[in-house]
Amino acid sequence: MGIGFINWHRVVMRSGAYLLLLSILLIAFWIRIQGRDNIPEGQFTGKDAYLYYWMTNIISEQGGLPTLDMHRWMPFGRDLEGILPFYSYVSAYVHKGISLFFPEVSLYSVALFVPVLCFVFGLGVLCVFLYCTSDIISACIVGIILATLPITILRSTIGFSDRDSWCFLLGVLTVTTYLWKYQTQSTKHRYFLSVVSGGFAFLGGLSWEGFGVFICVILSVEIWQFLISEQEERLGEYLIWVLMFVPTLYLFSPTYRHGSGFTTHLELFVLIPPIVLLALRCLRYFLITVSPFSKRFHLHARTVAFLLIVGTFVIGFYYLLSQSSDFSQKTVPFHPGRLMQTVSELKDATYLYWILHFGGVFLLGSIGLLVITIHKWEKIGIVLLFPLALFILTTFFREYLTKLLGQSFCDTLFLAALCITPIVILIAGWLRKEPGANEHCYIAVIVWFLIWTGLARGAERYSFFAAFPMTFFIAALVKLISESVIEKCTTWIRSRWHTSEKSYIVPGILKTGIAVIVVLGLLFWMPMGRHGDRTIQAATQTRKPFPGQGDAKNALDWMKATLGKQENAVVAASWEYGSLLNVLGGVKTIIDQDHYIPYWIHLYCRHVFAAQSEHEALAFLKTHLGTHLMLIEKDMMENTGTYSYVGSNENLDRLGNIVEMTMQNSVGAKYTMVSSLPNTRLTQIEINFNEKKIVDTLTVKAQFKSGEVVQMPYISYLAKKRFENIKKDISERFGNILLYFDAQGKLNRAYYITSIGWKSLAVKLFFGGLESPHFVPAYPQKDFPAAKVKMWEIRYPTDIKKNSKYLETEPPEGY
Repeated sequence: MGIGFINWHRVVMRSGAYLLLLSILLIAFWIRIQGRDNIPEGQFTGKDAYLYYWMTNIISEQGGLPTLDMHRWMPFGRDLEGILPFYSYVSAYVHKGISLFFPEVSLYSVALFVPVLCFVFGLGVLCVFLYCTSDIISACIVGIILATLPITILRSTIGFSDRDSWCFLLGVLTVTTYLWKYQTQSTKHRYFLSVVSGGFAFLGGLSWEGFGVFICVILSVEIWQFLISEQEERLGEYLIWVLMFVPTLYLFSPTYRHGSGFTTHLELFVLIPPIVLLALRCLRYFLITVSPFSKRFHLHARTVAFLLIVGTFVIGFYYLLSQSSDFSQKTVPFHPGRLMQTVSELKDATYLYWILHFGGVFLLGSIGLLVITIHKWEKIGIVLLFPLALFILTTFFREYLTKLLGQSFCDTLFLAALCITPIVILIAGWLRKEPGANEHCYIAVIVWFLIWTGLARGAERYSFFAAFPMTFFIAALVKLISESVIEKCTTWIRSRWHTSEKSYIVPGILKTGIAVIVVLGLLFWMPMGRHGDRTIQAATQTRKPFPGQGDAKNALDWMKATLGKQENAVVAASWEYGSLLNVLGGVKTIIDQDHYIPYWIHLYCRHVFAAQSEHEALAFLKTHLGTHLMLIEKDMMENTGTYSYVGSNENLDRLGNIVEMTMQNSVGAKYTMVSSLPNTRLTQIEINFNEKKIVDTLTVKAQFKSGEVVQMPYISYLAKKRFENIKKDISERFGNILLYFDAQGKLNRAYYITSIGWKSLAVKLFFGGLESPHFVPAYPQKDFPAAKVKMWEIRYPTDIKKNSKYLETEPPEGY
């Protein structure tokens, strides 16, 4: 009877734990679908989502991807053998499976929901793993924080439809199944888990170029085991794991055999490290068992392992330094080009970014990392504390250190911390006498934290993958504090009441209470970040549907109905709109956000957007088979500086801008405005007009840093009517002013177009009212001068010829 009661008690407790975890997952799912009503049918909230949906559509219709996609990157087309499209295959075949039972479910609906389901499933795997290897409280802490953290919501919410959540799921499955090997004594189970982990690594390698980071996490665990073991154990398991994805990726994916562009070195970062470690393990096995000096080597097996690892690290580091220039051009995280610098998700993560997207999680997680390090490794942990603390300071507080020490020195300290930390960890493993409980998990999560957080330091998008280790160390810190408090309370109770009986109620209440206080503090208490206030906002407001309702959508609808029927319609537009035009416009494009040929994006920005003559733009467009040109007002206002920067040479010869003016003083019909950017040549403008006769009385006087005062030319919009006062000589010297009035004659907005910006063809076409027989207005047919989205049909004169220099894929002397 007693045994039966205990078994029932365990069943009830375990069932309750899984129900609790399930409720967390349901909350995570509910949060991420809150923005569904804000997304118009057929649209997404991310630009890359259209690219994956485009490929998913092709797979769904044709059963697979063709060798070339001849709808983009005209006239060559996009080489689809050099990509990792498995995410699109999954979406397409998931839809095929669902449609067998629910025919009314569309491919678009699957594309909307797949990222949400992938994240929730990945979160569930993490929670179950932590519950089984630690306790239910740790699993709940990690689950609740990741479910509500703004950064995880932004990249897994409905409509984002990028592959981040899918890669997160595969990364979690790869790492957790491998770590589970160290929790079981069954040989059969360990071999099975090796196969499963290697299988997920194979799928991850087919899905994303950056999946090698998760493989590095597992390699760090194997290196640790290599260092602390006196003989080669479980070499067969590691061999099977390697065989599951290294040869298969090389054989199944052409990208790993002859990658190009940003996948040039993919095999080096994904396939070579596991093979190198396998070779080192085999070499030590030979030295300590078969070699003539095996007895001597066997006595120093750990030292042999340490020397082999250190030697390999030195050789690898030297190789990376020798090839650094090549890596910087062909590896996204290290790419210094102007184009990559303008990609918003590849910008440096600032302190404000960490606060807004992580609340206090990154601070408390960092504290947890430092405390757990000392607790786990004691003396060597104290030594490890210094490089870890330096890494944290130079990552999360870089802006403040840069002001004190300078950017170069701050970056040097970061690199030093990044190099010293693994060295100290290697020494810790070498000197370790006995492995601690779950030590492999801690090594894996530390490496996970270091790599993804280090990458996020220079590219915001990678911070999504850095969230888990932060929450892991928060849970570990709470567990450590709880155990300390419980021990003290138990000692006090026993001394107070002179009893030796164990109580399970008090420890449970204390553990739960501390965990609840920490989680609620992180969610709702301002000193701890209060990220809970931004949870629903992140799901419903932060990511807007792209393009949304309005002028851009109307233009795309017209494009689909008119140009979509023409087989050879090729629309030239900014790279950000490439896949959008393919999906919603039904037309072919020259460039897109895939960045397949970065140099073409530079050529488009230079020779079309910032072209100095019509002839220059027409030559580029004819070479790329362009039939139409599309420009959008909002895009022009926000990105003219970016496009001209990308299109400039090393001397920034075509760097122009459209600068918003801010109101300083307003009295009646007289306005005084100043530049919103401090380094602008123009400092102040005075605008005067008679409200009843704006067209006849408007004057704009500008003051420049040089002290010159100029009566500026202007372009004005009064409701949907456009009028101008352009003086060519003054415009080319000083630029132009752009003014927007409402129907009642009130000034709403004002902009300063710099002199270089005014010379660009795009600005002259959109704002300058340039009339040309070669760029004929096509959309809209009414109120074209004041339209927010404009399209021109391109009519080439007979003297315009194709020019092969516009088809070059690499710049003459690097870019």
